[in-house]
Amino acid sequence: MGERRRASLRGHTLRDRSGAVDLVIATNDIMEIEVFQDYCSKMAGMQKEVPDWYKWGSGIISDYLRNDCRYGFNKVLYKLLPLAYRLIASDGDRGDAAKQGEDIYGLAAQLSIHEKVEGYEFNAYLFAVCVAAAFFQIKIECSVIVKIDENKLMVYNSSAVVLRETDPLRKQLIRYGIRLLDFSRSNQLVHFRSIKGSSMGLVTGDIRGFLDSITRRKDGITRGNGIYLSGWGALAPKMVYRCKICGKMENFDYDSFEKSQSSKRCPECDKNNTNNRRSMEPLKVKERLTFFPADKYVCSCGKEIPVADLEKRGYICPKCRNPIEIKSAPIISSEKLREQKGKVFCVENKFTAEDTLHGMIGKAKNMSRNFGLHVLYLACGFLKWTDVSGTCYNSPILLCPVKLDIDKGRSEYYIEADNSASEQPFEVNKTLIQMLSSYSSTCSISLPELSGDNLNVYFSLVRKSFEGADVNIRSIVENWEIDESLGIGLFHYQKLQLHSDLEENADKYLEHPIVRRLCGDSVQIERVDTLERPSVGYMLLDADSSQEEVLRCAQEGQSFILQGPPGSGKSQTITNIIASSLGAGKTVLFVTEKASARSIIMDNLKRCKTSDTKGLTDFVLDFESFRTRGGAIGREPFVRELNRCLNLRAQLSADSAGLLYDEGERYRAIETFMRQARSIYGEKNYLSLLDGMAPFSSIRELYVSAHLVPDTTEEFFRLCNTLEGYYQAAIGCPLGINYREGILYGCKGDAGNTLYRAAVAYKSACERLKTCIVFLRAVGWNVSADKALIKKYAFMLKRWANMPALTDKILEGFGEKRVVFLISRAESRQRYKKELSEHKGKEYEGAVDRDMAIGLDVKEMTLQGARYSSPFKRVGKKYRAWCESILACFRSRPKKIKYYDVVGLLYVLKEYQDYCRQQELDCSQSRTDVDIFGFEPENREAWDKLISELKTAKKVIDDNDPSVFDIERNSAWWKRFERDVWEKTLQNLASLADSLDSVLKDEEREGTAIASYFDVNVQGTSYPPYAESAQEIISGKQYLLPLNRRYRALAEICSNNWLPVLDELIDEGEEDVSRMKDRLFKTYYINAISKMIEDNRLDSLRDFSRAGHERTMALYAGSRKKLMDSGAARICSKLQGNLDSAAGRISGKTSRKYPIVKSIAGYSIKHTISENWDYICRIKPCFMMSPLNVSQYIDVGTVFDVVIFDEASQIFTEDALASIVRGKQIIIAGDSKQLPPCDFFRAGESSQDEEGVFFEEDSNSDYSLLTSADKALPDASLALAWHYRSCDESLIHFANQAMDYNLITFPSAKHDPNDGVFYVSVPYTPEGCYVAGRGGSHTNPKEAEQIVELIYSEMTDRVCSKFSIGVVAFSNAQAFEIEAKWEEFKRKDSVRKAKIEQWEKAHEEEPLIFCNLDTVQGDERDTIIISVCYSKDKNGRFILPYLGRIRLESGKKRINVAVTRAKHRMIVVSMLDEQTLGEAIITSSAPEVNKAGANMLLAFLKYASKQGEGYRTAIGKAKNNIERSVCELLDEKNIPYDCQVGMSECKIDIAICNKNNKGDYCMGIIIDDPSRVDFDSVYEYSCLTEKILTEKYGWSLYRIYPASWIKDYEHEKTMLLKNVKEAMGET
Repeated sequence: MGERRRASLRGHTLRDRSGAVDLVIATNDIMEIEVFQDYCSKMAGMQKEVPDWYKWGSGIISDYLRNDCRYGFNKVLYKLLPLAYRLIASDGDRGDAAKQGEDIYGLAAQLSIHEKVEGYEFNAYLFAVCVAAAFFQIKIECSVIVKIDENKLMVYNSSAVVLRETDPLRKQLIRYGIRLLDFSRSNQLVHFRSIKGSSMGLVTGDIRGFLDSITRRKDGITRGNGIYLSGWGALAPKMVYRCKICGKMENFDYDSFEKSQSSKRCPECDKNNTNNRRSMEPLKVKERLTFFPADKYVCSCGKEIPVADLEKRGYICPKCRNPIEIKSAPIISSEKLREQKGKVFCVENKFTAEDTLHGMIGKAKNMSRNFGLHVLYLACGFLKWTDVSGTCYNSPILLCPVKLDIDKGRSEYYIEADNSASEQPFEVNKTLIQMLSSYSSTCSISLPELSGDNLNVYFSLVRKSFEGADVNIRSIVENWEIDESLGIGLFHYQKLQLHSDLEENADKYLEHPIVRRLCGDSVQIERVDTLERPSVGYMLLDADSSQEEVLRCAQEGQSFILQGPPGSGKSQTITNIIASSLGAGKTVLFVTEKASARSIIMDNLKRCKTSDTKGLTDFVLDFESFRTRGGAIGREPFVRELNRCLNLRAQLSADSAGLLYDEGERYRAIETFMRQARSIYGEKNYLSLLDGMAPFSSIRELYVSAHLVPDTTEEFFRLCNTLEGYYQAAIGCPLGINYREGILYGCKGDAGNTLYRAAVAYKSACERLKTCIVFLRAVGWNVSADKALIKKYAFMLKRWANMPALTDKILEGFGEKRVVFLISRAESRQRYKKELSEHKGKEYEGAVDRDMAIGLDVKEMTLQGARYSSPFKRVGKKYRAWCESILACFRSRPKKIKYYDVVGLLYVLKEYQDYCRQQELDCSQSRTDVDIFGFEPENREAWDKLISELKTAKKVIDDNDPSVFDIERNSAWWKRFERDVWEKTLQNLASLADSLDSVLKDEEREGTAIASYFDVNVQGTSYPPYAESAQEIISGKQYLLPLNRRYRALAEICSNNWLPVLDELIDEGEEDVSRMKDRLFKTYYINAISKMIEDNRLDSLRDFSRAGHERTMALYAGSRKKLMDSGAARICSKLQGNLDSAAGRISGKTSRKYPIVKSIAGYSIKHTISENWDYICRIKPCFMMSPLNVSQYIDVGTVFDVVIFDEASQIFTEDALASIVRGKQIIIAGDSKQLPPCDFFRAGESSQDEEGVFFEEDSNSDYSLLTSADKALPDASLALAWHYRSCDESLIHFANQAMDYNLITFPSAKHDPNDGVFYVSVPYTPEGCYVAGRGGSHTNPKEAEQIVELIYSEMTDRVCSKFSIGVVAFSNAQAFEIEAKWEEFKRKDSVRKAKIEQWEKAHEEEPLIFCNLDTVQGDERDTIIISVCYSKDKNGRFILPYLGRIRLESGKKRINVAVTRAKHRMIVVSMLDEQTLGEAIITSSAPEVNKAGANMLLAFLKYASKQGEGYRTAIGKAKNNIERSVCELLDEKNIPYDCQVGMSECKIDIAICNKNNKGDYCMGIIIDDPSRVDFDSVYEYSCLTEKILTEKYGWSLYRIYPASWIKDYEHEKTMLLKNVKEAMGET
């Protein structure tokens, strides 16, 4: 093989570049170069970072390659890569890298034919080169690919088709198609082989007689006939022995009843041995029934030797003398076989056969019960052929569905054919037909058709068809053989139909938006929110808020994903979706692989009874209900079912419009209340305000100033803080908080000493003022204590202080009149002196002779001179004498002078004479001045000074107020201004004036300061006005700081206009700060609630009353119940009307007799449905099918309005495509945290019990419909939130926490000792422990026996016998072991058997089941018994691989499924203890991801061993004020209670303890707090929660409404206590 592969390489070379080996290989178009290079580089990285990656696999390989495994080969990677590594690592000397590089292709070829990768040769070769390239550090320069012939593409899972496709959507669709095919040798339909527990060969001496017997007809119908599987005794088989001494071979009789054949005595070697030596031992070959055709053995040399002569010849060929190779034994003769006509024998020995047959029965039953699949077939005839790659196959030719069972009376197994769906129970292997038809692109090989007439000669027809084919085909089939033998095994090929449907309708598939999304497209899916709430007209079952949201989306026609955790009411929700869809006239396709899921929906619909004979289930077509025992769906039963329903007629229901209207009105009333109560109005919530008000129920609110209390939170707390600050500051103040009376009333106080200092300074000023007043009075001043007058005094003193120093003459009789005179005299004299000094005559005083000038008669001389004005008269002596007389008066005479000059001199003399006269008069007045002023001023400046002093004196006198100081009567006063005492007088007066000024300023300043510390007028009536206040301040110094604090607080109160609030509190004597705050809070809440209600017109809150609200809720609950009770009849009536219309369209007239659906010969069910779809969809508008059957029975053109998938986590995406494309609206329901799809057949013998699994083989979760849809529709996922299954919270708590479900669970009022988690420890013994290891049974017999006893104990227990029972084993083999032991246990004792049968009769609807982790999903029972199975082995050793896949990441999902099945009781039976498992986890070197499941199992064992202790009920503290107020009332009455009882969001707010039964509660109190009215569902709020708690969990409930509790506290308190006492049994 390796040589052939190497020969196919094209142009590869090896070059050495600096010691590095480069690999260059020609490329082709099979795979993109980039993709392959990416694989190689990732492999190199993996090898470099984690050199020992091959030791564990999953975690490492996934991290590096899984994301790039785009062709569905991830499982192959896990198997292939470690194998490739080991093959390469063990292939010679690694030192010569270049040489090893050349052998890569040989190694790859060797790997590609390895049995673990059969069917994946192309990929095996490819990835082998990747591994080798990484291992030898070979640099990849281009794609390392061999040229693969197109004929081999079918063998290689059509990978080339995927790679050549350019459209990414179509490429992904092709990948889905590839995953539907399984042409690997692990598929029994491709390569049949005996596998313990799954398949086994059969032999018969007359195969044609056998075929005739199993297909024998009775009454024209093929009826199955039981054919027993006989033991080997009748055949007298011979076992071949060989002497270990001499080597002689001899035959001995085979003992069928011994597990191992005993040794025999050798005729030669042991003949004379006295020690009973037995040298002959059976050959170490496969212990399998062996016969040779024609009873002849053909040696390799071609010699034919009769089987009878083999022993005689010592098993030596007479021709070539070579030993005859015996591959299996015992040997029988064909003649002996033919003699046993009608008998069929197993090829395996008795013990192996019984184990295998028992295993097949169990697996077949599980597949039928859980998936509705018939997988047990009889294979008749095998084609031994090879594909184009040379791989050999042993493919079954004919298949017949059979029933395998045991006849307990005869203790023998028998097989029985049953296929009433067709006349011929046998059919040709469809997988073989597909493989042969696609043998290559140039060659298609067909098989002849099978009919009832040619069954016995069919193999001959096959041979003839091969012989009559063309030359090319004959050359291919010339070495093929047909083995006319039998086999029985588990087969499954229904996916071929899905693949065919996808291939033929690819374009149709890609038109569907959901399919496009699943293929990676981002096409927008329109989502329209049109419904405010789901319509309840066709709702059949109760629905919580999460279920109502799902129903609303369904009714809107949205496609979405529904995540339904365990026990969350998923089936209930789907039932409502189906019912509402049917009521809306839609067609529904319900798709699931789990038969239990279909039965649950059918049971739900059955429980919704109608008043007439026709119920909802009559409109549902469950394909499994008329499936034949052979697994097919018969056309005749199908048509009969359709016509049966036509004979039933549903009555038209009465109009329920009024009921719907009533329900709607009451719904809206409650919804309005809930919405208004939970809504936020300006950051306020009604119920929160009521809760805040609860502690103040008994407190009086404010009345007078209530309107001033803010209704906003921020402002209100500011008011509270301000008033509280005032109250605190008032401590130490006179009269406390009363700021309006007492000493220092109105004083602001002072944090420092400023006010005190001002008061002291003010007092000092007052003292100084007093001194000044005394002095002034002493000097004759009329003084009084008046600020204005004192200011005047100061002014007057200042004026007197300006009084000049005067002479005694001036001061004589000094007064106002005299000073005026003196000023006038002085001013007159001053003017005279000035005029004299400015006189023109003064200028001539030095030039004129004074005496001559005075003696001259100037007047006469002037007259004379006038006569000489004429020049003619200026002659003569007289003229000259005239001139001489004038000139004589001048000391200096001019020689010549003219007339006009003389006249001028005469004018000078005239002026001089006048000046002399004035001088004489001045001398006279000067003497008088001395008499008046006491002196004569010497000069002008002296006169100015005198006048100034006099005027100053006059001003002083003018400014003097005679009423204050009468200067006329105080003549002595003037003496103070005499010049000798003047200076001292002025100093005294100035000092006194300054003192008064200082006093006034100090008084005013300090008075202003004092006044500033008062907010009232504290001025006195007399001056100084603040004298008394200053004295009080000085006296009350200790109050200043408290007063200051109080004042600041008061100022803030006043600034916010809150003073009336304080005044009301003061008036009412509210001294206590806490009570003050309580009254404020009460007022605030009243204001806030009133304003919120009025501003937002919240009428339902304003008009709320307990009686009215409870009456509305009761009426709503009644309306809803009536609607649900009549829903089934209403739907039936609607469907009956639709059927009448459809029938009328067909018959053309109205008739009570419907046209029947005809069963036409040659018409398949698919054709029948397609031809009559418009009619059939009205007869049966709801179909229930497995996804594997949809394409087989429903044409792609037949479209349902709604397609619903249940348990979608267990459906492969590719399996669901055919269903999706046949629907408009797609709803995908499941739980992504439960089991992924189980590909039972593709996995071959992969089993949960397989211990050598070091990798994660549950990657199927990536291919589940739920996972794919979650990725494709990330914005369309809804989840259910409530848990209903468990009657005790401890049953779900572990899974709820471990899997992060966060489900809402319900607490129980009474803890039934029979409910909850129970733990049974099975002691370890080496004789009865887990049988581990490869080839081991993987069972724990002792634990199985314990469980059998436990089952019987549960069935016969007085209380627990009413519970249904299910057994879940962690090991698949353990489940079969327990079931086998149980059957044996029943048979042993007739009395015991009778009791068991009595229990079984009482539990026919929920019978006892035995499940493993892969099959239990979807089932539930009252009591679940869990068999952990695992323990230390017989050597006392325990390692994690014993756990199989449970220890891996996917083990968490498996454990999750197992531990969530119980409704009442979960009994965990385990030999494995916490310590053993914990130590194994710690010592394991596996990556943490490969220990995730083991860690969860350890946590579960710890949880179970404590029997859920501490997880039954959680108790908390009161969470709100109303609850605390109720608790205070209960404490006051000494009533025992617990708060917040429950482990999830659903809690009992206050649970009243049952005094008689500790741990139980006699009553529960629930409060309408914000979390309750915030429910998304009116039904959930009004009655559903209470209904569940009351009916299922035993609570007696009392409801408290905050509005009533606050407004009518006394009445509410009385009612509560009355109900509590009644519940406690007190009067």
